[in-house]
Amino acid sequence: MHSSSPSPSSLLFNTQHYIEVIMYFLSIVVKCSEEADVAFVVDTSGSISDENFKKQKDFVKSLASSFDPTSTKHQLGLISYSSNAQMEVSFTDKADRKEFEEAVDRVPHTKGRTRLDKALKLASSQLFTTEGGARSGQPKAMIILTDGKQSQDPDTVPLQDAVRPLKKLGVRIYAIAIGDDVDLNELYEVTESKEDVFTVSDFDDLANMANDIALKSCRIAAPSEGK
Repeated sequence: MHSSSPSPSSLLFNTQHYIEVIMYFLSIVVKCSEEADVAFVVDTSGSISDENFKKQKDFVKSLASSFDPTSTKHQLGLISYSSNAQMEVSFTDKADRKEFEEAVDRVPHTKGRTRLDKALKLASSQLFTTEGGARSGQPKAMIILTDGKQSQDPDTVPLQDAVRPLKKLGVRIYAIAIGDDVDLNELYEVTESKEDVFTVSDFDDLANMANDIALKSCRIAAPSEGK
């Protein structure tokens, strides 16, 4: 019998093609001119393969290139989550583009459960705060990536409750749903409107969405804290 496994040469071609796509969109992704504090939330759960995890990180770096932290207009933050949430880059770090990309590359693939509620809590309690380096009166946005549903553990907090502190802080949330296993209704609870949820068929389709998501996240309305 002939094996249906792809040959090493075809795997190499697919990998090279994906890198070429990422580099192309990296070169054309829109550049934001409005000031903003922007956080990226990366899914490190076990439902993501190692190859797709790498594609997710490449996409985050591509999308982050829309913002220029060296101009002082933008501050970039980074949170990873699976069974727990971890602060990878705080606004206090004042990371430039190279430092941010290096931090993205270092994010470990923990392969745990999908506890988005913990990422939301970490963002509201430690990132989008004065102590976390968030700037008062500046627009704030958070871009979440996920390929699954919220894990239901004994201590799981409903997403509509977990996100409430962020909304009070004036953080505009965008969510990227990857694949068919995402519960879109969960993400609608987290975002301000259904238009703030982007759906892609798989991790290969992420690169095609970079410019659309960048355009929308660049148009963050001025925050209305405390509402």
